[in-house]
Amino acid sequence: MRTPIAHDEQADQVDEPSTGARIGAIAAMLFFDIIAPLGLFYGLRAAGMSIWVALLAGSVPPAAHYVWQFARNRKVDGLGLFMISAIAVGTIASFITGDPRLLMAKDAWITLIAGAWICGTLFTARPFLYRLMQPFMPNKHRVRLDELWRDSPRPAACCAP
Repeated sequence: MRTPIAHDEQADQVDEPSTGARIGAIAAMLFFDIIAPLGLFYGLRAAGMSIWVALLAGSVPPAAHYVWQFARNRKVDGLGLFMISAIAVGTIASFITGDPRLLMAKDAWITLIAGAWICGTLFTARPFLYRLMQPFMPNKHRVRLDELWRDSPRPAACCAP
Protein backbone atom coordinates (compact mmCIF):
# COMPACT_ATOMS: atom_id res chain seq x y z
CA MET A 1 0.00 0.00 0.00
CA ARG A 2 1.39 3.36 -1.02
CA THR A 3 1.32 6.31 1.29
CA PRO A 4 -0.32 9.42 -0.12
CA ILE A 5 2.00 12.13 -1.30
CA ALA A 6 1.92 15.16 0.96
CA HIS A 7 0.68 18.22 -0.85
CA ASP A 8 2.63 21.41 -0.27
CA GLU A 9 0.18 24.10 0.88
CA GLN A 10 2.59 26.84 -0.17
CA ALA A 11 2.31 25.66 -3.76
CA ASP A 12 -1.27 26.92 -3.81
CA GLN A 13 -0.11 30.39 -2.84
CA VAL A 14 2.68 30.73 -5.40
CA ASP A 15 2.26 33.85 -7.52
CA GLU A 16 1.23 32.54 -10.91
CA PRO A 17 0.45 34.32 -14.15
CA SER A 18 -3.16 35.05 -14.94
CA THR A 19 -5.09 33.08 -17.52
CA GLY A 20 -4.88 36.11 -19.79
CA ALA A 21 -1.08 36.16 -19.50
CA ARG A 22 -0.87 32.47 -20.39
CA ILE A 23 -3.21 32.93 -23.35
CA GLY A 24 -1.15 35.94 -24.43
CA ALA A 25 2.06 33.88 -24.34
CA ILE A 26 0.47 31.14 -26.45
CA ALA A 27 -0.93 33.73 -28.89
CA ALA A 28 2.51 35.36 -29.22
CA MET A 29 4.08 31.98 -29.91
CA LEU A 30 1.48 31.20 -32.60
CA PHE A 31 1.90 34.63 -34.17
CA PHE A 32 5.70 34.68 -34.29
CA ASP A 33 6.18 31.00 -35.15
CA ILE A 34 3.35 30.41 -37.62
CA ILE A 35 1.28 33.42 -38.72
CA ALA A 36 4.06 35.99 -39.28
CA PRO A 37 6.39 33.66 -41.22
CA LEU A 38 3.58 32.48 -43.51
CA GLY A 39 2.24 36.02 -43.94
CA LEU A 40 5.67 37.36 -44.82
CA PHE A 41 6.40 34.56 -47.26
CA TYR A 42 3.11 34.77 -49.17
CA GLY A 43 2.97 38.58 -48.97
CA LEU A 44 6.48 39.01 -50.34
CA ARG A 45 5.90 36.41 -53.07
CA ALA A 46 2.67 38.20 -54.08
CA ALA A 47 4.63 41.47 -54.20
CA GLY A 48 7.02 39.89 -56.71
CA MET A 49 9.99 39.19 -54.43
CA SER A 50 12.20 36.21 -55.10
CA ILE A 51 11.67 32.96 -53.24
CA TRP A 52 15.04 33.53 -51.48
CA VAL A 53 13.97 36.84 -49.99
CA ALA A 54 10.53 35.51 -49.03
CA LEU A 55 11.90 32.38 -47.35
CA LEU A 56 14.62 34.23 -45.47
CA ALA A 57 12.22 36.97 -44.36
CA GLY A 58 9.90 34.27 -43.01
CA SER A 59 12.76 33.04 -40.82
CA VAL A 60 13.16 36.38 -39.05
CA PRO A 61 10.05 36.44 -36.78
CA PRO A 62 10.67 33.06 -35.07
CA ALA A 63 14.37 33.84 -34.59
CA ALA A 64 13.58 37.30 -33.21
CA HIS A 65 10.96 35.82 -30.87
CA TYR A 66 13.38 33.28 -29.41
CA VAL A 67 16.12 35.90 -28.99
CA TRP A 68 13.62 38.21 -27.26
CA GLN A 69 12.48 35.37 -24.97
CA PHE A 70 16.10 34.68 -24.02
CA ALA A 71 16.79 38.36 -23.34
CA ARG A 72 13.64 38.67 -21.23
CA ASN A 73 13.94 35.46 -19.21
CA ARG A 74 17.73 35.01 -19.18
CA LYS A 75 17.06 31.32 -19.72
CA VAL A 76 17.93 29.19 -22.73
CA ASP A 77 14.87 27.57 -24.24
CA GLY A 78 15.97 24.23 -25.67
CA LEU A 79 13.24 24.17 -28.30
CA GLY A 80 13.97 27.77 -29.29
CA LEU A 81 17.67 27.06 -29.58
CA PHE A 82 16.90 24.02 -31.71
CA MET A 83 14.67 26.06 -34.05
CA ILE A 84 17.20 28.89 -34.44
CA SER A 85 19.90 26.31 -35.19
CA ALA A 86 17.69 24.63 -37.78
CA ILE A 87 16.93 27.96 -39.47
CA ALA A 88 20.63 28.88 -39.56
CA VAL A 89 21.78 25.49 -40.85
CA GLY A 90 19.06 25.43 -43.52
CA THR A 91 19.92 28.95 -44.66
CA ILE A 92 23.65 28.25 -44.84
CA ALA A 93 23.08 24.95 -46.66
CA SER A 94 20.81 26.59 -49.24
CA PHE A 95 23.39 29.34 -49.88
CA ILE A 96 26.14 26.74 -50.33
CA THR A 97 24.08 24.62 -52.73
CA GLY A 98 22.41 27.60 -54.41
CA ASP A 99 19.04 25.86 -54.27
CA PRO A 100 16.14 27.65 -52.51
CA ARG A 101 14.21 24.38 -52.45
CA LEU A 102 16.59 23.25 -49.71
CA LEU A 103 15.12 25.96 -47.47
CA MET A 104 11.71 24.33 -47.92
CA ALA A 105 13.00 20.77 -47.64
CA LYS A 106 14.73 21.54 -44.34
CA ASP A 107 11.37 21.31 -42.61
CA ALA A 108 11.22 17.58 -43.31
CA TRP A 109 14.71 17.12 -41.86
CA ILE A 110 13.78 19.26 -38.85
CA THR A 111 10.78 17.02 -38.24
CA LEU A 112 12.93 13.89 -38.50
CA ILE A 113 15.59 15.25 -36.14
CA ALA A 114 12.98 16.60 -33.72
CA GLY A 115 11.22 13.22 -33.62
CA ALA A 116 14.46 11.41 -32.90
CA TRP A 117 15.33 13.96 -30.22
CA ILE A 118 11.88 13.66 -28.57
CA CYS A 119 12.19 9.86 -28.55
CA GLY A 120 15.71 10.15 -27.13
CA THR A 121 14.44 12.22 -24.20
CA LEU A 122 12.37 9.26 -23.07
CA PHE A 123 15.57 7.93 -21.51
CA THR A 124 16.32 11.14 -19.58
CA ALA A 125 15.17 12.28 -16.15
CA ARG A 126 12.47 14.53 -17.65
CA PRO A 127 11.15 13.67 -21.16
CA PHE A 128 10.48 16.38 -23.72
CA LEU A 129 6.69 16.34 -23.35
CA TYR A 130 7.00 16.70 -19.58
CA ARG A 131 9.10 19.83 -20.07
CA LEU A 132 6.91 21.08 -22.92
CA MET A 133 3.72 21.12 -20.86
CA GLN A 134 5.30 22.79 -17.82
CA PRO A 135 5.02 26.42 -19.05
CA PHE A 136 1.33 25.96 -19.82
CA MET A 137 0.41 24.70 -16.35
CA PRO A 138 -0.51 26.87 -13.37
CA ASN A 139 2.27 26.87 -10.75
CA LYS A 140 0.34 24.82 -8.19
CA HIS A 141 -0.22 22.05 -10.76
CA ARG A 142 3.41 22.25 -11.87
CA VAL A 143 4.57 21.76 -8.27
CA ARG A 144 2.14 18.85 -7.84
CA LEU A 145 3.34 17.23 -11.06
CA ASP A 146 6.96 17.52 -9.86
CA GLU A 147 5.98 15.84 -6.58
CA LEU A 148 4.19 13.01 -8.37
CA TRP A 149 7.07 12.55 -10.82
CA ARG A 150 9.63 12.45 -8.01
CA ASP A 151 7.67 10.16 -5.69
CA SER A 152 6.08 7.69 -8.12
CA PRO A 153 7.77 4.30 -8.47
CA ARG A 154 9.68 3.71 -11.68
CA PRO A 155 8.16 1.18 -14.08
CA ALA A 156 9.80 -2.20 -14.32
CA ALA A 157 11.83 -3.05 -17.41
CA CYS A 158 9.60 -4.23 -20.24
CA CYS A 159 11.25 -7.61 -20.62
CA ALA A 160 12.17 -8.36 -17.01
CA PRO A 161 10.89 -11.72 -15.67
